[in-house]
Amino acid sequence: MGFVMMSALSNSPPATYTGMQKPTTVDRAALMPPTASQSLDTTGCPDPARGVCDVNAILQASQHRILDAQIEELEEQYPHNCGGDARGFQVAVHIIKRLPYGDSVGDHATFLFNSHGVGHRPCNNGLLLLLAVEDRKSAIRTGKGTQRVVTDAMINVMLGDKGFKKRMRDHDYAGGVQYILDQIISPLQENEPTFYYKWINVGIKCLWAGVAVVVLAWGISTHHASKKNADFVTKLQKLQATRERNAKKDSDVTTAPCTICLEELPKGLDFSQSARSSGNGNGNRVASESAAEILRCGHVFHEACIDKWFGSGGNDTCPICRKQSPRFPTTAGGGSSARGSRSAGTGDGAPYSRTRPAPVDDDYYAGYYENLGRQYSTVPGARRMRRRNPTWSSCKQRYGEFNLCADYDASEAKFQREEAAAAASRARASSYGESSGGGGSCDGGGGGEGSW
Repeated sequence: MGFVMMSALSNSPPATYTGMQKPTTVDRAALMPPTASQSLDTTGCPDPARGVCDVNAILQASQHRILDAQIEELEEQYPHNCGGDARGFQVAVHIIKRLPYGDSVGDHATFLFNSHGVGHRPCNNGLLLLLAVEDRKSAIRTGKGTQRVVTDAMINVMLGDKGFKKRMRDHDYAGGVQYILDQIISPLQENEPTFYYKWINVGIKCLWAGVAVVVLAWGISTHHASKKNADFVTKLQKLQATRERNAKKDSDVTTAPCTICLEELPKGLDFSQSARSSGNGNGNRVASESAAEILRCGHVFHEACIDKWFGSGGNDTCPICRKQSPRFPTTAGGGSSARGSRSAGTGDGAPYSRTRPAPVDDDYYAGYYENLGRQYSTVPGARRMRRRNPTWSSCKQRYGEFNLCADYDASEAKFQREEAAAAASRARASSYGESSGGGGSCDGGGGGEGSW
């Protein structure tokens, strides 16, 4: 089979420059690779979406006719269901000298496929073979409908085959195209992958089933993360609301959330008779799960929370002010707790004496802020907030009096804008235009690349 040698050099001997002769002017533009828009010049191609498109006349006319006849027969004589119509697979072969500057062979194949609309839109049953002969690169792109029949595994085997590469190295480009057609025509006629690749597809489907399980687990994790982020924002709003309420009127810790669980305390707490209260003056008479307890230092917590605090990690100090052994001991008939002996956190054994709740001050805010960051350390927004302000003192110095949530919202909005801008920039960088022919697309399809 004939071929055309790819050489831009002249057969005449080069002129010798002796210093007296004028140097030959070189056309630098002719040496530059084509641009993407120039690569769409399909002068001499009857239809760039099907058949052989060889704008540089690399193949002989007789080779064109042989290859085009096979491609035309495949599309017209072997139709299959395509969105309710009978359509055959559409194959395009593009042979170029060089790739556009900066393009990889795979990217340029995608660009040509989508720009010319290879395949029929309802079923995306197109296939495009690209040969860049001076770059010694090859690529195949398939629409989603074709990928099921001509799989990515099959494409990689074809482009890496020694017989195909040998034809390319010998400049037998028509022979290389014929080799590819010989491999794909039979499965495209039958609309079924070959037996070997069918079983590979089964294995891939099993793999995708495993991926689906992973994606499901990821979705559950994402939902949990979203809920935790919402909880964090709610707790941050409670802290800000406490600050604003305390700024209008000095208040004590009975009106603020528990700094251990960051949830609201019962209303109407009364510690006149006991270190334990369930709200509305009920003292010791209801379940401890809804009760609160006051410590010697005046700080108040849910009883269940403070029991857990003193019962874990050898804690013996107030979670807020770090006062040693701040808990009142149990006393018979109306002591500080109905839970029996509580040696952890108790002081010198002195019975309960009326204690005023401590004010909401910087010690309280510092305890709340520290526990908020610790409980929600897996929330990205919380981590970013703690990096900006590791302690409450730095947070107060930065935020001022009443704009804690506003500053957090503004910081997160700025971060999301930056992320969106970066994503848009990445999308623009990978964009190669859309189909202009109203035909198929390889978006969602497959393919492979090779070199020889």
